[in-house]
Amino acid sequence: ATFLRGEMVDGDRIARVFHHGTTKDLDGTLDDYAFCAQAFFELAEATGDAAWWDLGARLCGAIRARFVEERDGVVIFYLAPAGDPLLVHRPESHQDGAIPSGAAIATQALLRLGLVAGDAEALALAEKYLAQRITGTTGVNAWATSALLAALDLYLNAKVLVFPNGEPALLAAARRTYAPTLCIAGPWAQPSILEGKTAGAYVCTGPTCAPPVSEPAALAKLLAG
Repeated sequence: ATFLRGEMVDGDRIARVFHHGTTKDLDGTLDDYAFCAQAFFELAEATGDAAWWDLGARLCGAIRARFVEERDGVVIFYLAPAGDPLLVHRPESHQDGAIPSGAAIATQALLRLGLVAGDAEALALAEKYLAQRITGTTGVNAWATSALLAALDLYLNAKVLVFPNGEPALLAAARRTYAPTLCIAGPWAQPSILEGKTAGAYVCTGPTCAPPVSEPAALAKLLAG
């Protein structure tokens, strides 16, 4: 991650190729931006360092600016950035292949920005894309949209965990529990999530937070429920 931040990322752009000690003048694809943004969010949660979250948010901003268009109210994620002179046709990103689609991973990242950090525009874009792709008349192919279904799970069942004092035992319990929609709130979280939290651990779903718990077993039960 430090290498990516120091060598591959310049402002809100991430290069696709690093060779012989330098980057080539070739912008990353949607996959590059989305997977790195999601990874930086994960790293922020793992370390508590808001600088990684800010970097992920910056890449999400670039995704919205250069890879997303709306045509007749339909949200389209493109694999290549806008204005690429080498392309005869600009391919879309709309289904999983050997790896999850960039659109699905970008949607997951946008949801985290909205649900945890309070970015209303990111949340609205993710909601609109999910509604179009998951509830469309063509139905859902789980093999081609599994990562997007995971994004839907995150949207419906996100559990935001707040540790006011960063208790190691509680954090360890959270990481040992299978909770695929878990998001850990750090200094990047919106004030409404952090305000009024004093000690223990709080599990918040939507605007509602459960009473604080101080025992690892109780926290694990809350997260697994």
